Amino acid sequence: MQYRSFAFQVQLPEVGLGTWKYAGGPRPLRHALELGATLIDTAESYDTEEIVGQAIQGIRHKVFIATKISPRHFRRRDVKTAAEASLRRLKTDYIDLYQLHWPNLIVPLEETMSAMEELADEGKIRLIGVSKFPGRRTASRTGCSFPS
Repeated sequence: MQYRSFAFQVQLPEVGLGTWKYAGGPRPLRHALELGATLIDTAESYDTEEIVGQAIQGIRHKVFIATKISPRHFRRRDVKTAAEASLRRLKTDYIDLYQLHWPNLIVPLEETMSAMEELADEGKIRLIGVSKFPGRRTASRTGCSFPS
């Protein structure tokens, strides 16, 4: 398996496992992990976090888990509740990459990111990211700049 280095000294395999609409159970995932595809992408809305949790038992330290929080949970109090639920389903005490699944135009991004930063400070998530966020729109809403 080929690996690539990314920010924060993270090395990830070139092949990862996406679990959207996945229905194969923990065994095939575990086999793929043993073959070196140690990046698993999931989300609370996929209903696959429990299967991923079963597949990684005993080898959690070898697996990079990327999961996503749904926009309906972007309020400060809901971010922590959703993260705790994902941690429970994944049967782990930390998430490698916790992402905002897609934009929520009602909840201020600063509110959501503040809660995400608290989770990082607590060691419950290692990296924070976004998914399905258009760069220019995100930058204009937050005052941040993103590469094109």
